[in-house]
Amino acid sequence: MQHFRPKVFFIGFNKTATTSLHRLFLDSGYISFHHSKRQNKKENIANIIDKNFKNNLPLLTNLETADCLIDMILSNNNRYLEANKYFRQLHQQYPDSYFILQIRNEEDWIKSRLKHRSKPSFARRSISALGLKNTEELIQFWKAMKSNHFTDVRNYFCNSKKFIEYNIDKDDISKLINFLSPHFKLKKEHWKKHNATTY
Repeated sequence: MQHFRPKVFFIGFNKTATTSLHRLFLDSGYISFHHSKRQNKKENIANIIDKNFKNNLPLLTNLETADCLIDMILSNNNRYLEANKYFRQLHQQYPDSYFILQIRNEEDWIKSRLKHRSKPSFARRSISALGLKNTEELIQFWKAMKSNHFTDVRNYFCNSKKFIEYNIDKDDISKLINFLSPHFKLKKEHWKKHNATTY
């Protein structure tokens, strides 16, 4: 059966309560892809979207079943990709979808990214992939990237009724639930903090 429900795209960055938002959708009965398509984490959604773009395919080819896509980033020692940069193409191809720019205090966001643990660390992988020298250069890169992305998103969606900003530091989850209520029945009791020590 064809999937008629509009999609939900979170076009902010990782380390902005993405796991909690992802779980809100899952626990409310919807299909959400967070960073990867499957639990084995072998199918990175940023990589799938990027490949589709380069092959002139609809960006959600092989991702059609998702109701929600969030944390669209790929970072390894050789490659760094923030697929939220494709927000224009996603909107053009899926114009009835909802777009959410999730935001938080910038310094807290930077600290959270730097503390993101894996082997090697997220920061170390990013420095290597971007060809940077050190953490200071990475911080400046992230800040400039975020500023440019936010400006571009706000300008593009300035007249859209299917776009909101969601501040994870200040906004009640009801703001998001109400915004999506025409097509999604998200349950407030499923809004909980996940990975609280890392995001």
